[in-house]
Amino acid sequence: MADDVAANQFRVVMQRPRLDVITGEVTPEVTPEVARLLSVLQGEMTRAGLMAALRLSDEKHFRQQYQQIAVSMGFVEMILPEKPNSRLQKYRLAAAGRARLQALNPLERP
Repeated sequence: MADDVAANQFRVVMQRPRLDVITGEVTPEVTPEVARLLSVLQGEMTRAGLMAALRLSDEKHFRQQYQQIAVSMGFVEMILPEKPNSRLQKYRLAAAGRARLQALNPLERP
């Protein structure tokens, strides 16, 4: 009888999102593009400077796949958040970006 019960059972295995050890919050996945952006961002940089460091020429692609995602995830911050379209706008690593960069490259020191 025990064999009949075991034959009719099944198991579902689901992967849970990783939790941040310090805060207990769900850790967002970093796309390869955002990881590249974080790795080249030094101090405060303009959009053109970031694109040059990444060797990109398509502004739309950079904006959609790198910049907007990194800013919306809180990894990169604008120095003039009240003026997002300013010609003087620059970007810098936010605290979350520094922590994520350290997690991506644990052997390197920020």
